[in-house]
Amino acid sequence: MKKNSLLIIFLLSSLFSIEPISLIVKKRGNIKFKSSEKSLIFLNVKMNKALFSGNIIKTNNNSFTKIKYLDGLATILSFSKTEFSIEGMFDQKINKKINLINGILKIDIKNDDDGEFRLLTPFSELSCSNCSFWIISELEKGDSFYNISGDVIVKNLINLDELNVIQDSTLFSSNTMGLEYS
Repeated sequence: MKKNSLLIIFLLSSLFSIEPISLIVKKRGNIKFKSSEKSLIFLNVKMNKALFSGNIIKTNNNSFTKIKYLDGLATILSFSKTEFSIEGMFDQKINKKINLINGILKIDIKNDDDGEFRLLTPFSELSCSNCSFWIISELEKGDSFYNISGDVIVKNLINLDELNVIQDSTLFSSNTMGLEYS
């Protein structure tokens, strides 16, 4: 009986020790979130909502949200009809990752160390450490990456081609054409 009680206490304490990784700092329109892929219900988001690793954010028509990681080194702007999960793990810093299902994001990453940011879509994987870029991901068409600044590397997940996104240019990635500049 004592062993069961200790196990329950340990599990409960580990559940409540999960730390938030980001915060909703601006919002316009109807923004929803759910705690994980396993959760069935999307709930309305309020300003200053703390987000945890694995939370899924969804914006509706004419909606916008700005999310800031708690280390202050990354900002995500999410526009209408966008759905993504935000992830991060504390290891002296927040290792950041976004899984974009579809939609439009503008992401700004500023790292003082060798930390790397990753973004995954159904077609592509992006990695960078100090960068600013736009991404438009559409399930029917593929991904469009526009590099504003920094070293941005995109890998097509279908044919495993990999390219640096040239600053002030657009790189397309899809399951039919691989990687291609416009």
